[in-house]
Amino acid sequence: MTASNGIHGVVLPPRLCLWLERNTNLTELRGRTRGDDPVIDGKLLELRSVAMAYRDDTTTHTTSTDRSAPLNWLTPREAAARARIAEDSICAAIRRNRLPAERIGRRLYIHPADLAAYLGRPRDQ
Repeated sequence: MTASNGIHGVVLPPRLCLWLERNTNLTELRGRTRGDDPVIDGKLLELRSVAMAYRDDTTTHTTSTDRSAPLNWLTPREAAARARIAEDSICAAIRRNRLPAERIGRRLYIHPADLAAYLGRPRDQ
């Protein structure tokens, strides 16, 4: 993609959009910069939309109108039981941004692939 001044842009694949949503603090950035530049606002929202659509395409979950957990996703307690570690350890990993989690209402949910990736990491990370 080339802008009118000859500067090239970039097209992000949906998988990268999802990775950025999960591994960076784009939600905080969107909130902090909202209203500063309408183009940036729009692109940051588009990035989230693409990420969530990609996530929805690659995972199977409910389509109910209530804010229920995606099908097959885990609560911190379920993730801890599956990993055979303390629930506090799962919650600490989420707080430290080492384990991605989605907040739906007041609850956290972890995608099983994210848990598997986290458990595959060396312990010192």
